[in-house]
Amino acid sequence: MVLDGPEAPTHPDCARCPARCCHTLDVHVTAHDLRRICDALTVPAESFVCLTTTPRSSPDSFLLSGEGAEYELVLDRRPGCVFLLRLDEAGRARCGVYEHRPMVCRAYPFFPTADADVVTLTVDADALCPPPLLDVARVPAGAPLPTLFSKQVERDVHRLAIDRWNRWVAAEATPAADAGALLRWLLSAAAATTDLLTPILEDSHLRLAWCQRAAEVGNPLLPRPHATPAPRRGLAPHLRVLVEALTTAPMR
Repeated sequence: MVLDGPEAPTHPDCARCPARCCHTLDVHVTAHDLRRICDALTVPAESFVCLTTTPRSSPDSFLLSGEGAEYELVLDRRPGCVFLLRLDEAGRARCGVYEHRPMVCRAYPFFPTADADVVTLTVDADALCPPPLLDVARVPAGAPLPTLFSKQVERDVHRLAIDRWNRWVAAEATPAADAGALLRWLLSAAAATTDLLTPILEDSHLRLAWCQRAAEVGNPLLPRPHATPAPRRGLAPHLRVLVEALTTAPMR
């Protein structure tokens, strides 16, 4: 595996970061994260991700058999993140795939909350970043928002792919599915939707509409009761096309 050089983040506070999150947190990856890293490094997904059992069902958990344990997909740890490059004995470290790192890493430690036409930037209460980075006032106005919106959109597409996979596994009468088949499906799901996401991710109004929809009903791509308010104008056609792409993509 050939990693990027030990590029330092551009924010001066990030450059002093001791990489606590990379050492201690599980990094959950989406289908699009998988595809970006596989394409950039020309390596198989099995070389840098693993499945971990989870004690509770969640929108991010996978089945490998109809009645078996549930799993979540995370970057491998050895013991820190598989992509963490240690620079010296003093403990300085950098991300080896910084330009292609998972969306959850790009967004950390912030998340957006959308209400009407106002988006509020919030810091994760359990963030491990040095104190200066936890001060929202120090963040350039609006700087993280495109990344945060992209994270929301890609996560929702990933969860629709999970939903379809779990339904397929539960309905199959064949032996348990394996991790390799799951990773192939996720890469296929990313390939089927990447171009469809481009007009959404490049349009600030559509990005905002998606996050507002998510705040109203949860994942905009999953079916909802008829009483649910209709998506905002302009977003509905994109939702239909994405659902169709994942519904018709072959599982095998």
